[in-house]
Amino acid sequence: MLFVSPTGARKWVQRVRIGTRYREVGHGGYPEVGLAEARRRAAEAKLQIAAGVDPIEARRAAKATEIAHLGRTLRDAVEGYIGAHGAAWRSEKTATLFRRSLEQHAAGLLARDPVGIGLDDVRAVLAPIWTTKPVLAQKVRSRLEHALEWAAAAGWRPHGQNPAAWRGALRTLLAKPGKVTRNRHHPALPWAQMPAFVAALRDENGNAARCLEFVVLTACRSGEARGACWSEVDLDAATWTIPPGRMKSGKMHRVPLPGAALALLRAMLPAGGKKPPGLIFPNSRTGEEFSDAALLALVRRMDEAATRAGGAGWRDEHGERATPHGMRSAFRDWCGDSGQPREVAEAALAHAMGSATERAYARSDLFDRRRALMEAWAGLCAGDARPGANVVPMRGAVA
Repeated sequence: MLFVSPTGARKWVQRVRIGTRYREVGHGGYPEVGLAEARRRAAEAKLQIAAGVDPIEARRAAKATEIAHLGRTLRDAVEGYIGAHGAAWRSEKTATLFRRSLEQHAAGLLARDPVGIGLDDVRAVLAPIWTTKPVLAQKVRSRLEHALEWAAAAGWRPHGQNPAAWRGALRTLLAKPGKVTRNRHHPALPWAQMPAFVAALRDENGNAARCLEFVVLTACRSGEARGACWSEVDLDAATWTIPPGRMKSGKMHRVPLPGAALALLRAMLPAGGKKPPGLIFPNSRTGEEFSDAALLALVRRMDEAATRAGGAGWRDEHGERATPHGMRSAFRDWCGDSGQPREVAEAALAHAMGSATERAYARSDLFDRRRALMEAWAGLCAGDARPGANVVPMRGAVA
């Protein structure tokens, strides 16, 4: 019915029976709410009552939820998730990348209340980068899923279908990740070109060049070398011990330093020969650790210089410019081609081998055998034939 107050105000009122009580449910004022809309709302209230739901109490609960959510945003949920899980991550950089990817590709969602974010919103974020930047898109999707899942656990949004979950409706709306992501290995130089590359690298000045040379000689990851500190190195024992927090595996790793790497480090020492505190290869401008981009830029400059001189540059067999991480691949290829034992090569790369049971019984890190291997590799990089290498190094400039 349309109820008219003594002041002339008019509103729609529905009289209903809920249990043993009669109650009046309001459906808005007239003419803001027309007859058709009032009837729709009345029919909806009848369906709620038939389902055992009090429409008045349901409306109050929804209002309370709306008030409770006021001021909460997806950005708050992101910070909540990072706060809960960040301590378990290997590096603080992970949290930075988590935030940065969402700021760059989901900024419009970060300012919104998580309760209002739906499938269309998530799809609108992912669709533009799903096929053009597939790896990044999958990270953005995963991070949105984690943030929304945290919001649900915190009571900020209803439990149920997470709109960013791949196993939900997204897998129908977007192509399968494995079909749009092509496995692309880090471009690596053929190992036969390593003597020429190392010779060119030694002509480069600066700590970035020395850091990359150290990467080559030790077959370590770029980040392990960039963050290397003098306190990790025992020059007398020719050993570099990388702490668990800086290893991808989360386990301490000992690296036998070949003579060439040891000579490089001694040349880096200040006058007096005493090890200083801090980084071995600091950025000379900032004093901080080099970024991965700095070593990539170094290889790019070397590649461009080689091509200007009439060569083919420092490229892999597909013509792709080599990367610092690809130096590990060159080392592993050399190990395979020269008949080095697989378990020794994998240990040198700090790769886990076999099942968990096998690893539990394989306690040795094959350190002494790895020392001989790294000396042979350093000899190859210097262009020398080493006993046991079982290879004939190919000398000469890059063609």
